[in-house]
Amino acid sequence: MQKSSLTLLNKIVRKLNVYVDRLNKRFAEEISVKGELFHLVDKFQIEKKAFSIKEQTIEKVRPFDIYGSISGIQFDVEYPAIYLMEYSEVRFFVESDFIIYEDKVVWDKRNYPMFQKMIPQDKDLIHFDEKTVQISTNKEVIEIGTAFSMCGVHATVWSHFLVQYLPKLYFFAQYAEKQGEEITVILPEYTDKHVVEVVDYYSNKIKNTNRIILKNNQSAHCKKLFYIESMSMISDHETYETYIDFFVPGCVTDFLRNIFVPDCIKRYGINNKAQKNKLYVVRKNAAYRNLLNIEEIEEFFKSEGYLFVEPHLLTMKEKIELFYNATEVAGPYSAGFSNIQFCQPGTKICLLSNIQRSFETYLSYFVNPNEIKFVAVTGVDSENYSHSDYEIPLEKLRKAYIAILKQ
Repeated sequence: MQKSSLTLLNKIVRKLNVYVDRLNKRFAEEISVKGELFHLVDKFQIEKKAFSIKEQTIEKVRPFDIYGSISGIQFDVEYPAIYLMEYSEVRFFVESDFIIYEDKVVWDKRNYPMFQKMIPQDKDLIHFDEKTVQISTNKEVIEIGTAFSMCGVHATVWSHFLVQYLPKLYFFAQYAEKQGEEITVILPEYTDKHVVEVVDYYSNKIKNTNRIILKNNQSAHCKKLFYIESMSMISDHETYETYIDFFVPGCVTDFLRNIFVPDCIKRYGINNKAQKNKLYVVRKNAAYRNLLNIEEIEEFFKSEGYLFVEPHLLTMKEKIELFYNATEVAGPYSAGFSNIQFCQPGTKICLLSNIQRSFETYLSYFVNPNEIKFVAVTGVDSENYSHSDYEIPLEKLRKAYIAILKQ
């Protein structure tokens, strides 16, 4: 798909805003707290650039192949410049992406190409239109001097954390090392032990900093706030998937592949073992996007000698070691597949997915397509929805298995 085709697709999607309008109406009718009304402004109207992370770029995206359907797709994406910005006298919340100054608000993701089909997941959002945002602001206010924020929508979710939030901490450290002023790093309440480990490691590298946890019923008011918008353009939530929903710039993939992964390999003492693994990443009994014939699919992979793993239940060292020494990785689409970033060249990946989710490019950014074979297998979706349940006929899986993993 060429850049011109992607631009046309973007224009079509932007016209499909009926769902968002209905969502706004539902919010306004169902939420009794009316909140405050703020005027949407561009970030440069109330802040200044402190540090340039990347300039505007055009980069190539190569989604993973879909067995028996699509292969070899590549298209260009225009990525905006990313800056570390400096705000004065602003406030923000833990689970929203608003930066509030007096009666104005910066909500940068409204500039995302997929925004008009996105269902914003900002917990404090009540209603929005082209010029204003209505926000629930009834929270305990915590006063802070100079700060850096790691808060925002999905900030505590491992898959989002890796591409949207962790790179912020790394790039902020490059700036903070040269400043010498005392800075408070504001964190959400993490529940994922792996996220906690990674945040501890990178935040400990920054001198003259302390950390505080901002609770969900609190807001932070900062005299000075250093802030980086989401490092990747990722939809909060949507009813249907397209190739424009997940964009991760090269500066993020370079950080993950060339700094984060080598850091982990070295820090946890991961070695190349003679005994290799064939991994099946377990996902079942979830609230959505279930593989309906999971039992026969799992029986098939068990018969092929796969080791069944649930990455979130392992230690960081255990899961890195398993994926580092894997020759094959298979299983239903889940956040656990983000660990393919630890796989070595030559690994083969068979992702089981509903049709809608197979258009998601998120996992493509974790691997070099010239080094790792990565193919999705789809079946029959129960409904036309991004989180639809689905079924993959066993005979189709057998053929795909041979084509993907045994050739």
